[in-house]
Amino acid sequence: MAFTLDVGAARLARANLENADLSHAKADGVDFRLANLKYAKMNSTRLKRANLSGADLSGADLTNADLEDANLSGCRLFDVVFDGANLRGANLTETEGLSTTALKSATGDRTTRLPAGMKRPATWDVPSHLGAAY
Repeated sequence: MAFTLDVGAARLARANLENADLSHAKADGVDFRLANLKYAKMNSTRLKRANLSGADLSGADLTNADLEDANLSGCRLFDVVFDGANLRGANLTETEGLSTTALKSATGDRTTRLPAGMKRPATWDVPSHLGAAY
């Protein structure tokens, strides 16, 4: 029997969730500040407006995760997987270890805040109805 974890407005600040499987969880608005999420499986997890500031997401798999308007400022993002992730409106300022490759595999827009010196991928500025051939 399949189920979806709904953590609502839980406060998981400073929680040790290393290697946790949070795939498909509904975690909109959850407080994950300074949490240890190293190697966490967060495939297709809903994290809209979640506060992940200062969290360690190194090695985490955020494939197809929805991080719209999430706060990831100050996060450790070494070897994070953002394939197909929604980063529209997310705050990625002052992060450590965010690679251009990881960023290119996600979707963002002009409201996505990036670390100083990191350029927005050109594909982010293509209207979705025009596709990659634009």
